[in-house]
Amino acid sequence: MVAYFGYVLVLMLLWAGVRTLRHAGVRTAAEVADGLSESDGTSLNAPEGFRLGKLKLSTLDPLCKIGLYEGRERARYEMRSKLIPILFPLVCLVLLLLHGESRVPNLLIPTMIAWAVGYLFQRAKYRADCAAFKKTIDFYLPIVMERIIMAVQTGHDVLSAVRTVVELDDDMSKRLKDVPILPTKDPATRLFGLVLRFVEAGIKFDLALQNIADLVDSPALKHAFLHIKLAYLEGGAVIVPLRELSDSTQLFYQESIEEEIAKLPAKATWPLVITFAGLIIWFLTTPLVEIISISTKAQQTAGGQ
Repeated sequence: MVAYFGYVLVLMLLWAGVRTLRHAGVRTAAEVADGLSESDGTSLNAPEGFRLGKLKLSTLDPLCKIGLYEGRERARYEMRSKLIPILFPLVCLVLLLLHGESRVPNLLIPTMIAWAVGYLFQRAKYRADCAAFKKTIDFYLPIVMERIIMAVQTGHDVLSAVRTVVELDDDMSKRLKDVPILPTKDPATRLFGLVLRFVEAGIKFDLALQNIADLVDSPALKHAFLHIKLAYLEGGAVIVPLRELSDSTQLFYQESIEEEIAKLPAKATWPLVITFAGLIIWFLTTPLVEIISISTKAQQTAGGQ
C-alpha cells in the first residue's frame, strides 16, 4: 500500500485539475438564480456594487481590481488561479516518483511544500497583475483625457464627449483586432465604456462615475472621474478644467515613472552584492584549495616523521 501512495496522490491531483477544467466558466445554481432575480441596471446594496445582466461589479471582488468584469475572461483567470496550486505539487510528486522515492513522509512533505509555493506564487502573480493594471491605466488616462477635450472643443457636452471617445476606441479595436502586436483596447477607455453601459441602463452619469471609480485603486482615475462628475453636474466652461486635469494626469504619470527610476539603484543593490560575493568566492576558491592541500601534506609529513 505504501508503494502505491504516490500514485494515489498523482491521481487525486489529476482529478482535481480535470475537475477545474471541466467546471471552468460553468455558472452555479446560486449564480443563475441571482442573475434571474436581478434586473438590468439595478443598483445593489453596498458593498455589492452594481449589476448589469451578467456583468456584476463589486468593490469586494478581487478580479475587478485587475480589470476582469466579463464572464469569459473572469472564468479563464479563475481557472488559471486554481490550476497553479495544483500544478506545482503534481510536478514535484512526479519528479519524486521518477527518482524512485516511495516512502510516505518523503512524498507527502515535499508535495505540501510545493502546494504552498504554488499558492504563494499565485498570490504574488495577482498582486503583480493589480500593479500592472494600475500602471496601464495611468499610462492611457492622459491620452483618453486629451480625446475627451478634443470632443468637447468640437461642441459636445461631457456625456456625449465620453460616448464619442468610447465609440472611437471601439472602431479602432475592430480595425486592429487582426494585428496581434498592437493593443486593441486600453483599460481607461474600457472603464468609460462601463460607465456608458450603466448610463444606458438608467443609472445617473455621476453615480455611474462614482461607482466605477471605486472599483479601481488608481488615484489618477478617481481624480479624473471626480472632475468629470463635477463638470457634468455644475456645467459652465469645462474645457479649461479638463485641460488642467489632462495636464495633471500626465504629470502624475511622469512623476510615477521618475519614482520608479529613482528606486532602481536600491533594487540593484542585492543582485550586485550577490554577484560580487560569488566572484570573490570564485577567485578565492583556487588559493584556498592549494592552502588546504599544502597544509594537509605538511601534516602528513610531520606525522610520518
